[in-house]
Amino acid sequence: MCLLRESFVFPSTMMNQVFRSAFCMKVAIRLLTCGLIAGNIFLGCRPMPPMGENSQERSNSKQRATEFREVRYTDKTPEEWLSLLGHRNSQVRDQAIDALLQYGPQQIKPLIGVAADRSNPRARLSAIRALGAFGPQAGEAVPVLIQALEDESWDGRDAAAEALGAIKQETPEVSAALVRALQDPDERIRMAAARAIGRCKLSHPTAVEALTKVLGDADMNVQLAAIEALSEIGPAARAALPELQKLAETGPSLIQASAHQAIGHIDHPQ
Repeated sequence: MCLLRESFVFPSTMMNQVFRSAFCMKVAIRLLTCGLIAGNIFLGCRPMPPMGENSQERSNSKQRATEFREVRYTDKTPEEWLSLLGHRNSQVRDQAIDALLQYGPQQIKPLIGVAADRSNPRARLSAIRALGAFGPQAGEAVPVLIQALEDESWDGRDAAAEALGAIKQETPEVSAALVRALQDPDERIRMAAARAIGRCKLSHPTAVEALTKVLGDADMNVQLAAIEALSEIGPAARAALPELQKLAETGPSLIQASAHQAIGHIDHPQ
């Protein structure tokens, strides 16, 4: 009987311990919550706004950010921003590019001067990128950008090709320079050159022939860039159709899909 009584007492004791543990847990959670609230108040943290105020708060924050951006750009003269194009901090260089774009096309001539100066590679690279960001407005920068395609650094050549593609001048000089760049030993430059030819829609037979050769490049990204460029050129790229047809039948799945799309754009333009 004694053993039987103890067997009944044991579960009751155990349940009491469980209830006490659960109660202590609830108290601990409440204390922790109160502590966090008190800590927020003590540290000066803002309380969470009501749900209806979230969208208004976001709108106000965006407006404040826009106002700050405008003040930040006009806080320096264009000459001061130009001097920061060669800053060692890449974020500062990007800010300088953005600021000069805000000041408008009148900054193109000064940027051409910086892009032509090889004494400061960082500033030169930033200027080339800024000229590309101006797009067709920066047509007078084309000679300097063609020279930059011969830079020793790959990033200078890459930026020059991208800028030429953004400016979109359909001239024999641009075509010849980008065709040469298609033979660059760096696959990144070949890809950038192919993309630039497509963006410029350079339909000269020499450009189409060069892109057709690049369809057999060892790098798939270069192949895709060449296919896309031929697609953008359109019916003037008919000479590339036999090679595109081969890729559409025997290439990897991604190449096949791109080649089929290019054939459609060349053969049946909308």
